[in-house]
Amino acid sequence: MAAAAAILVRMDLWLFHLINGWSGYWILDWSATFADRNTLGKGAVMMAAYWWMWFASGSRESAREKIIFALIGALVSLTASRVLAWVIPLRVRPLYRTDIGYLTPHLPSFVEPIDFEGWSSFPSDHAALFFALAIGLWRCSRAVGSIALVFATFWICLARIYLGIHFPSDMVAGAAIGIGCAFILGWMANRRITTEVLRIEQQYPSWFYAAMFLITYEFASLFDDVRQLMHATMAVLHAVGFHSVGLIGALAVAAAALVILLGALGFVLYRLGTHA
Repeated sequence: MAAAAAILVRMDLWLFHLINGWSGYWILDWSATFADRNTLGKGAVMMAAYWWMWFASGSRESAREKIIFALIGALVSLTASRVLAWVIPLRVRPLYRTDIGYLTPHLPSFVEPIDFEGWSSFPSDHAALFFALAIGLWRCSRAVGSIALVFATFWICLARIYLGIHFPSDMVAGAAIGIGCAFILGWMANRRITTEVLRIEQQYPSWFYAAMFLITYEFASLFDDVRQLMHATMAVLHAVGFHSVGLIGALAVAAAALVILLGALGFVLYRLGTHA
């Protein structure tokens, strides 16, 4: 068992050096940095494909049912990867390791280093999210899904290995989580849920598409706003004396506050609409 684990570790490092070893060529360094940092060229592209599939002609209802559960599966995969990263021992990211021969890419002068907040490298939540989304597209269209899988493999995963953000095994584990969650949620798809969602879309299109815009925006931005909200809420709670609250507790408080705020806003808009 130990010998097999040692072989896997050596293979992981060999693959990492094979990819990261190209660091130093400015065109590759800049390309990998752009692929990792540019939201429009990363999450927004995937969400644009989902919007295209939503309105594409053909078997629209069937495709929309698959899209609904694809987004649920992607969210589940992202949550599962984060929970797994919290419960297993911390794995330090390659760029913070001094004992593996990591080569630092030359970042453009205007690019600031990312603070990874001490989060574990294993598994990759990027791989989990993007492979789940790619499988969701693949279930709607084999051609579009295949392109999405290639995109996730090379544009997302390869760039993050190149930059030293992840080891190859982090990406493989994340991809397995994403693919598994996408297929499981697709298999568990409940027609009553999708029927109800599509009924809301028909009866309240303005509310539905406003909500869908916000949801897909967060997917496109990889929930960076949620992370910022967690930190801001935690800072406020610490300032007023709740020093024991961590990021998860801050997220729960922020989510509750948002639900109350949005509920109040919806009630006011509803009342204004009924009296108009």
